[in-house]
Amino acid sequence: MKTSKSGISILAAALAVVFTGACDSGGDKPDPEPVPEVKKPEPKPEPTPEPEPVHEPDPKVTKAAEIAKEIEAKPEEADEILAKHELDRDKFEAMIKEIAKDPQMSSDYEDLLVGA
Repeated sequence: MKTSKSGISILAAALAVVFTGACDSGGDKPDPEPVPEVKKPEPKPEPTPEPEPVHEPDPKVTKAAEIAKEIEAKPEEADEILAKHELDRDKFEAMIKEIAKDPQMSSDYEDLLVGA
């Protein structure tokens, strides 16, 4: 197959036009409007949970638990320990019965006795 110089020139010129058109940046066309940057909203900080209120046992419960621990440590001195707290066996027993009737007081008393 014979190709002439003019055939090659035409082919080269055609390729130049094709590649020039493919690489054309638009020359006279205005630059497109810039796309505004979309900002994501900053995440809201998670609310800090409020601490649960500290439960304080009834002072009666605290006193009864202290007395019970003292008596447990020195059972032979039970009457003296009760007297020191201005109680006798009947008054201490009544205090314990009152505590036993209330579920929260009973739970607090038990927790104080075991040291929870």
